[in-house]
Amino acid sequence: MGHHPPDTEWFEKGMAALDEKLEPPTAKITTPKPTTRPVATTTSQPTDPQSVSNHLLATAKLYIDNKQYEIARQKLNWIIQTYPNTPAATEAKKLLAESLKEK
Repeated sequence: MGHHPPDTEWFEKGMAALDEKLEPPTAKITTPKPTTRPVATTTSQPTDPQSVSNHLLATAKLYIDNKQYEIARQKLNWIIQTYPNTPAATEAKKLLAESLKEK
């Protein structure tokens, strides 16, 4: 069986799963009891603007590749508004102007 793009339903599910990881956790933080060892926590996701905007740009490009133009436009506009001084914002502006204006 060869590789092929997923159908719309599975593509949306995959993109929703990727987008969920960018949102901060909403769980209530509690202080551990004095008798327990503190649990070391690590974050595998970068939080610097350039890394986050690059991730969002890659996501928008996936939407474009799968002909989900309206969602791609939303992602690109979000990058431009939220991370205006990043290289990803510059590329997002170009994609909006060139690739998505007629679609």
